[in-house]
Amino acid sequence: MQVIDTTLGVDLGDPVSIESYWSDELLETLYFGPKKVSPDTRDATLASPSFAQSLAELRALVASRDLASYCLELMTEFARDTGRPLDHGTLYLVLGCATTTIYTTKVDGSDVSVLCLESLGGSVQTLALYLAHEFTHFVRKGLLGKDIFESCVGERLVTEGIAESYSADIVPGQATATYCIVDEDTVSWVETHYDELEAYVRSGLETAELMEPLFYMFARIDFPVRTGYVYGYLAVRRYLKEQGLQTRDILGIDWRRVLCAQDKE
Repeated sequence: MQVIDTTLGVDLGDPVSIESYWSDELLETLYFGPKKVSPDTRDATLASPSFAQSLAELRALVASRDLASYCLELMTEFARDTGRPLDHGTLYLVLGCATTTIYTTKVDGSDVSVLCLESLGGSVQTLALYLAHEFTHFVRKGLLGKDIFESCVGERLVTEGIAESYSADIVPGQATATYCIVDEDTVSWVETHYDELEAYVRSGLETAELMEPLFYMFARIDFPVRTGYVYGYLAVRRYLKEQGLQTRDILGIDWRRVLCAQDKE
Protein backbone atom coordinates (compact mmCIF):
# COMPACT_ATOMS: atom_id res chain seq x y z
CA MET A 1 0.00 0.00 0.00
CA GLN A 2 1.02 3.61 -0.15
CA VAL A 3 0.86 6.39 2.42
CA ILE A 4 0.73 9.96 1.13
CA ASP A 5 1.46 12.79 3.55
CA THR A 6 -0.25 15.84 2.06
CA THR A 7 1.13 18.14 4.78
CA LEU A 8 4.75 18.00 3.64
CA GLY A 9 6.01 21.54 3.11
CA VAL A 10 3.24 23.10 5.21
CA ASP A 11 4.38 25.37 8.05
CA LEU A 12 2.12 24.14 10.86
CA GLY A 13 2.90 27.25 12.87
CA ASP A 14 1.82 29.69 10.15
CA PRO A 15 -1.93 30.32 9.55
CA VAL A 16 -1.20 31.70 6.07
CA SER A 17 0.60 28.49 5.10
CA ILE A 18 -2.30 26.43 6.46
CA GLU A 19 -4.88 28.52 4.61
CA SER A 20 -2.94 28.04 1.37
CA TYR A 21 -2.80 24.28 2.02
CA TRP A 22 -6.54 24.14 2.70
CA SER A 23 -7.27 25.88 -0.62
CA ASP A 24 -5.70 23.03 -2.59
CA GLU A 25 -8.12 21.05 -4.77
CA LEU A 26 -6.88 17.76 -3.31
CA LEU A 27 -8.04 18.81 0.17
CA GLU A 28 -11.45 19.65 -1.22
CA THR A 29 -11.64 16.15 -2.69
CA LEU A 30 -10.31 14.34 0.37
CA TYR A 31 -11.75 16.33 3.25
CA PHE A 32 -13.74 19.53 2.80
CA GLY A 33 -16.14 18.09 0.24
CA PRO A 34 -16.84 14.67 1.80
CA LYS A 35 -17.06 16.09 5.33
CA LYS A 36 -19.00 19.21 4.30
CA VAL A 37 -16.67 21.59 6.13
CA SER A 38 -17.58 25.21 5.40
CA PRO A 39 -15.26 28.22 4.97
CA ASP A 40 -16.68 29.63 8.22
CA THR A 41 -15.54 26.48 10.02
CA ARG A 42 -12.06 26.89 8.57
CA ASP A 43 -11.85 30.48 9.85
CA ALA A 44 -13.15 29.55 13.30
CA THR A 45 -10.71 26.65 13.51
CA LEU A 46 -7.67 28.79 12.80
CA ALA A 47 -8.74 31.20 15.53
CA SER A 48 -9.34 28.44 18.08
CA PRO A 49 -6.90 28.04 21.03
CA SER A 50 -7.65 24.30 21.13
CA PHE A 51 -6.65 23.95 17.48
CA ALA A 52 -3.47 25.88 18.18
CA GLN A 53 -2.71 23.34 20.91
CA SER A 54 -3.39 20.48 18.49
CA LEU A 55 -0.98 22.02 16.01
CA ALA A 56 1.71 22.32 18.68
CA GLU A 57 1.27 18.64 19.53
CA LEU A 58 1.37 17.72 15.85
CA ARG A 59 4.56 19.71 15.29
CA ALA A 60 6.22 17.78 18.12
CA LEU A 61 5.06 14.49 16.62
CA VAL A 62 6.29 15.41 13.14
CA ALA A 63 9.65 16.44 14.58
CA SER A 64 10.03 13.02 16.21
CA ARG A 65 9.48 10.83 13.12
CA ASP A 66 8.57 10.62 9.45
CA LEU A 67 4.83 9.99 9.74
CA ALA A 68 4.34 8.34 6.37
CA SER A 69 7.17 5.88 7.01
CA TYR A 70 5.92 5.21 10.52
CA CYS A 71 2.41 4.50 9.25
CA LEU A 72 3.86 1.97 6.81
CA GLU A 73 5.83 0.37 9.66
CA LEU A 74 2.67 0.00 11.72
CA MET A 75 0.73 -1.45 8.80
CA THR A 76 3.55 -3.93 8.23
CA GLU A 77 3.36 -4.97 11.88
CA PHE A 78 -0.39 -5.50 11.59
CA ALA A 79 0.11 -7.56 8.43
CA ARG A 80 2.63 -9.75 10.23
CA ASP A 81 0.33 -10.13 13.22
CA THR A 82 -2.69 -11.16 11.15
CA GLY A 83 -0.95 -12.96 8.29
CA ARG A 84 -2.78 -10.62 5.90
CA PRO A 85 -0.25 -8.61 3.86
CA LEU A 86 -1.43 -5.45 2.16
CA ASP A 87 -0.50 -4.97 -1.47
CA HIS A 88 -3.17 -2.40 -2.23
CA GLY A 89 -4.83 0.65 -0.78
CA THR A 90 -3.97 4.28 -0.22
CA LEU A 91 -3.87 6.23 3.01
CA TYR A 92 -3.77 10.03 2.90
CA LEU A 93 -2.50 12.03 5.86
CA VAL A 94 -4.20 15.44 5.98
CA LEU A 95 -4.60 18.41 8.27
CA GLY A 96 -8.29 19.04 8.85
CA CYS A 97 -10.36 21.32 11.05
CA ALA A 98 -10.77 18.98 14.02
CA THR A 99 -14.14 17.71 12.79
CA THR A 100 -13.32 14.01 12.41
CA THR A 101 -10.57 11.41 12.80
CA ILE A 102 -10.13 8.68 10.18
CA TYR A 103 -12.53 7.64 7.44
CA THR A 104 -12.94 6.20 3.96
CA THR A 105 -13.92 8.25 0.93
CA LYS A 106 -13.72 7.90 -2.83
CA VAL A 107 -11.16 9.42 -5.19
CA ASP A 108 -11.66 8.77 -8.90
CA GLY A 109 -14.13 6.03 -8.03
CA SER A 110 -11.80 4.13 -5.69
CA ASP A 111 -11.96 3.91 -1.91
CA VAL A 112 -9.11 5.62 -0.06
CA SER A 113 -8.53 6.18 3.64
CA VAL A 114 -7.96 9.61 5.13
CA LEU A 115 -6.40 10.30 8.54
CA CYS A 116 -6.76 13.79 10.02
CA LEU A 117 -3.49 14.38 11.82
CA GLU A 118 -4.83 17.02 14.20
CA SER A 119 -7.03 14.33 15.76
CA LEU A 120 -4.03 12.43 17.12
CA GLY A 121 -3.28 14.75 20.00
CA GLY A 122 0.40 14.19 19.23
CA SER A 123 0.05 10.57 20.37
CA VAL A 124 1.70 7.63 18.58
CA GLN A 125 -0.62 5.36 20.59
CA THR A 126 -3.66 7.04 19.09
CA LEU A 127 -2.06 6.76 15.66
CA ALA A 128 -1.61 3.01 16.17
CA LEU A 129 -5.21 2.65 17.33
CA TYR A 130 -6.62 4.47 14.31
CA LEU A 131 -4.41 2.63 11.83
CA ALA A 132 -5.26 -0.76 13.32
CA HIS A 133 -8.91 0.12 12.73
CA GLU A 134 -8.28 1.13 9.13
CA PHE A 135 -6.01 -1.85 8.45
CA THR A 136 -8.92 -4.23 8.99
CA HIS A 137 -11.01 -2.28 6.48
CA PHE A 138 -8.34 -2.71 3.79
CA VAL A 139 -8.07 -6.42 4.55
CA ARG A 140 -11.80 -7.08 4.79
CA LYS A 141 -12.57 -5.27 1.56
CA GLY A 142 -9.87 -7.29 -0.19
CA LEU A 143 -11.09 -10.59 1.22
CA LEU A 144 -14.77 -10.01 0.49
CA GLY A 145 -14.41 -8.05 -2.74
CA LYS A 146 -17.50 -5.95 -2.11
CA ASP A 147 -18.74 -2.72 -0.57
CA ILE A 148 -18.22 -3.20 3.16
CA PHE A 149 -19.68 0.15 4.19
CA GLU A 150 -22.96 0.83 2.43
CA SER A 151 -24.25 -2.53 1.16
CA CYS A 152 -26.31 -3.32 4.27
CA VAL A 153 -26.42 -2.54 7.98
CA GLY A 154 -25.40 -6.06 8.99
CA GLU A 155 -22.17 -5.81 7.00
CA ARG A 156 -21.40 -2.32 8.31
CA LEU A 157 -21.97 -3.35 11.95
CA VAL A 158 -19.56 -6.27 11.72
CA THR A 159 -17.03 -4.38 9.60
CA GLU A 160 -16.83 -1.57 12.17
CA GLY A 161 -16.99 -3.97 15.10
CA ILE A 162 -14.00 -5.91 13.77
CA ALA A 163 -12.05 -2.69 13.24
CA GLU A 164 -12.73 -1.47 16.76
CA SER A 165 -11.98 -4.88 18.23
CA TYR A 166 -8.62 -5.08 16.50
CA SER A 167 -7.83 -1.59 17.78
CA ALA A 168 -8.49 -2.94 21.27
CA ASP A 169 -6.10 -5.82 20.61
CA ILE A 170 -3.33 -3.50 19.43
CA VAL A 171 -3.82 -0.78 22.07
CA PRO A 172 -5.38 -2.55 25.07
CA GLY A 173 -6.63 -0.93 28.24
CA GLN A 174 -8.59 1.93 26.70
CA ALA A 175 -12.27 2.71 27.20
CA THR A 176 -14.89 1.36 24.81
CA ALA A 177 -15.62 4.96 23.81
CA THR A 178 -12.02 5.36 22.63
CA TYR A 179 -12.18 2.34 20.33
CA CYS A 180 -15.59 3.34 18.96
CA ILE A 181 -14.64 7.03 18.65
CA VAL A 182 -17.77 8.20 20.47
CA ASP A 183 -18.37 9.84 23.84
CA GLU A 184 -18.91 7.94 27.08
CA ASP A 185 -22.60 8.88 27.20
CA THR A 186 -23.19 7.07 23.90
CA VAL A 187 -21.54 3.91 25.21
CA SER A 188 -23.59 4.11 28.41
CA TRP A 189 -26.80 4.53 26.41
CA VAL A 190 -26.08 1.48 24.24
CA GLU A 191 -25.19 -0.66 27.25
CA THR A 192 -28.39 0.41 29.02
CA HIS A 193 -30.64 -0.04 25.97
CA TYR A 194 -28.81 -2.97 24.35
CA ASP A 195 -31.81 -5.30 24.06
CA GLU A 196 -33.99 -2.53 22.70
CA LEU A 197 -31.31 -1.50 20.21
CA GLU A 198 -30.75 -5.11 19.19
CA ALA A 199 -34.42 -5.51 18.28
CA TYR A 200 -34.25 -2.29 16.26
CA VAL A 201 -31.05 -3.33 14.47
CA ARG A 202 -32.28 -6.81 13.63
CA SER A 203 -35.30 -5.34 11.88
CA GLY A 204 -33.08 -3.99 9.11
CA LEU A 205 -29.88 -6.03 8.90
CA GLU A 206 -30.25 -6.98 5.25
CA THR A 207 -30.85 -3.44 3.97
CA ALA A 208 -29.21 -0.02 4.23
CA GLU A 209 -32.31 1.67 5.60
CA LEU A 210 -30.90 2.04 9.14
CA MET A 211 -27.48 3.22 8.00
CA GLU A 212 -28.11 6.89 8.73
CA PRO A 213 -29.65 6.55 12.23
CA LEU A 214 -27.00 4.05 13.33
CA PHE A 215 -23.84 5.56 11.85
CA TYR A 216 -24.19 9.15 10.63
CA MET A 217 -22.94 11.97 12.81
CA PHE A 218 -25.78 14.36 11.92
CA ALA A 219 -28.67 11.90 11.85
CA ARG A 220 -31.96 13.36 13.07
CA ILE A 221 -32.99 10.75 15.61
CA ASP A 222 -34.28 10.60 19.17
CA PHE A 223 -31.36 8.54 20.51
CA PRO A 224 -27.58 9.16 20.42
CA VAL A 225 -25.87 9.27 17.04
CA ARG A 226 -23.26 6.67 16.00
CA THR A 227 -24.70 3.97 18.26
CA GLY A 228 -24.03 1.45 15.49
CA TYR A 229 -20.30 1.67 16.17
CA VAL A 230 -20.79 0.72 19.81
CA TYR A 231 -23.33 -2.01 19.07
CA GLY A 232 -21.05 -3.52 16.42
CA TYR A 233 -18.08 -3.53 18.80
CA LEU A 234 -20.01 -5.17 21.62
CA ALA A 235 -21.52 -7.76 19.27
CA VAL A 236 -18.13 -8.71 17.81
CA ARG A 237 -16.45 -8.91 21.22
CA ARG A 238 -19.26 -11.11 22.50
CA TYR A 239 -18.96 -13.40 19.47
CA LEU A 240 -15.19 -13.72 19.92
CA LYS A 241 -15.59 -14.62 23.57
CA GLU A 242 -18.28 -17.21 22.86
CA GLN A 243 -16.27 -18.82 20.05
CA GLY A 244 -12.85 -18.60 21.71
CA LEU A 245 -11.43 -16.63 18.79
CA GLN A 246 -9.20 -13.59 18.26
CA THR A 247 -10.09 -10.64 16.04
CA ARG A 248 -7.41 -11.67 13.54
CA ASP A 249 -9.33 -14.93 13.03
CA ILE A 250 -12.49 -13.28 11.69
CA LEU A 251 -11.30 -10.47 9.43
CA GLY A 252 -13.16 -11.94 6.46
CA ILE A 253 -16.11 -13.52 8.28
CA ASP A 254 -19.64 -13.38 6.89
CA TRP A 255 -21.48 -10.83 9.03
CA ARG A 256 -24.41 -13.25 9.47
CA ARG A 257 -22.24 -15.62 11.49
CA VAL A 258 -21.71 -12.87 14.04
CA LEU A 259 -25.11 -11.22 14.18
CA CYS A 260 -27.38 -14.15 13.35
CA ALA A 261 -25.61 -16.91 15.30
CA GLN A 262 -28.40 -17.11 17.87
CA ASP A 263 -30.93 -17.74 15.09
CA LYS A 264 -29.24 -21.08 14.45
CA GLU A 265 -29.37 -22.27 18.04
